[in-house]
Amino acid sequence: MALPSPAEDPGSPLSPGTHTIAVPHGTALIDQRYHVAGSGPVCLAHSGGPGIGWEYLRMPELERSMTMVYIEPVGTGASGRLAEPRDYNLATYTQFLHAVIEHLALPDIVLLGHSHGGFVAQRYALDHPERVASLILYDTSPVTGESFWSAAVTDLERFAQRHVADHPEVATYVAGLTTRLDRYDDEGKTAVLRTIAPAYFHDY
Repeated sequence: MALPSPAEDPGSPLSPGTHTIAVPHGTALIDQRYHVAGSGPVCLAHSGGPGIGWEYLRMPELERSMTMVYIEPVGTGASGRLAEPRDYNLATYTQFLHAVIEHLALPDIVLLGHSHGGFVAQRYALDHPERVASLILYDTSPVTGESFWSAAVTDLERFAQRHVADHPEVATYVAGLTTRLDRYDDEGKTAVLRTIAPAYFHDY
């Protein structure tokens, strides 16, 4: 099934297709979009970033045996934008995740988080352990901060040194991950993120 497409049954929160709910945030109502595909037990997937599209995380093989719910994180794609940029923080992403889970009206859920989505999933599991049946953490970490990013860059530099002879493109990953994204507009940030994306998924 191609996504996004209108939900087959808009009245059912788990009907295949694209859904939009309104989430209170401050004095505003913000659109939160999510996509449903597949059949079977429900697994909700929160993509990484923040600020990049959800589509890369789609998993057709899992959709053969599970109902996959893909969140389109607030601030990306067709989901709403926040008035205050500083509100794009872990607490806000967790709030919007909880709103979707409440809307699905399930007692508990399998929750998958990739990269930054893993931070959100872990925060949600700590805040709402009774709502999480299983937690799948993919390419993420339980900690962040200056020491974390410093160690990550050091490891990436070592990785590049080991593989650059056979894979010259890995040199660009270090440059991309150390780039100040706040100096770019949306198009510039997208270009940088597309440059480093293969580092997440290629098997070296």
